[in-house]
Amino acid sequence: MKRQTYMKIAMALIPFLFLLLLEGGLRLWGGFAREPLFREVRQLGKALYQVNPEVARRYFGPGTVALPTL
Repeated sequence: MKRQTYMKIAMALIPFLFLLLLEGGLRLWGGFAREPLFREVRQLGKALYQVNPEVARRYFGPGTVALPTL
């Protein structure tokens, strides 16, 4: 292959490599804490699982989050 072909491939891969390194760095240095999708709650001595409302607040504002509650 020609040198120009290698350059095109490299230019196409550079943004993906940058995002991969950024994602890895944020995960290693704890840039964002992971929120579990479900959380355990106790009602009447029984362990139940409920959707974690903090996960939805990550993507939507507090006025737009509509989650069913127990």
